[in-house]
Amino acid sequence: MSEQPPTSEAPGPIFASTRDQVLYRMAIEQWACESTGDIQAAASWLCWLSNSPAELADILDAFRDDIDQAQLADPQQLVGNFLMTQNNRGYVEVAEYETEDAVREAYTRLAPTYGESPNA
Repeated sequence: MSEQPPTSEAPGPIFASTRDQVLYRMAIEQWACESTGDIQAAASWLCWLSNSPAELADILDAFRDDIDQAQLADPQQLVGNFLMTQNNRGYVEVAEYETEDAVREAYTRLAPTYGESPNA
């Protein structure tokens, strides 16, 4: 399968995994803890999510259609601490962190790059 280079008119978000696709839906549906940036800007958009095992039932209720559509085989993959970026070409990247404090620290460090102070 050959990839085409991204264009400024990318058809939509491009994900590395089905997990990332569902996390993205969660973020744009306001499940993210905090976000900043502008998808049209050069540095684009940044957010973080922290999902505990205790929240999994609520996540399944709220995002069942998205989980099914993405064909995510193991919804347990949605539990964790995630930092997500999307650039202006549509590429979504998700990094997982060991703790909520670690992902929050990474977000706070990177947020000014995305055009806003995280505590503004």
